[in-house]
Amino acid sequence: FPSHDSVPVDDIKILVFGKQNANDLQFKFGHRWKNSIKTLHGEGYRMLQKKVGYFSPSERPNNNKYRTIAETLNLLGKRKNKEDGYLISQGVITEPASFVKLIDLVRLTKSPVTVESLKQLALNYHLDGLIKYGELVKAVELVLRMGEGEAIAHVVDYIDMLWLPVKWRLWESPWFTPCKHVLIDECQDLNAIQQELSVR
Repeated sequence: FPSHDSVPVDDIKILVFGKQNANDLQFKFGHRWKNSIKTLHGEGYRMLQKKVGYFSPSERPNNNKYRTIAETLNLLGKRKNKEDGYLISQGVITEPASFVKLIDLVRLTKSPVTVESLKQLALNYHLDGLIKYGELVKAVELVLRMGEGEAIAHVVDYIDMLWLPVKWRLWESPWFTPCKHVLIDECQDLNAIQQELSVR
């Protein structure tokens, strides 16, 4: 590991899993490392806020965001009556939870929204109850577009913190400064979207 004298701290980024791990490492290394030691979510969130403006303390991540979008669009029924909603009534799906999980997986794996890709995700991750993939493509694209729009209005979930900086290619923004040295804890466990964000 480079010594403090040979490489400026500002030229180093250490990415770890979990906010507590980041806090512990900052404490061990000292205050001057506070801005150099982050979680991947924290780094993505920082980039996202550069794009859409800083979030207030009340604007916390909403992990029901994409389920709520699907309900608002009447693609899924309310949780108490899962038989309602276009996707169920038209026989596109039988399991609402699988549709919501599919939205997550498309983002985490950087998968294109095509029939073949969605079928592969369903197979790889054992998603039951997805039937009409041509209709699913349209539904997933619609929900993701709505998700991007809501992010501009400061409604995000934790996956958005990773996905949107990559989707929007925020490293091409004039304010972005790449780091010269990046160290990643447990890098073998990174998923596709985390890998893409890390190399930027």
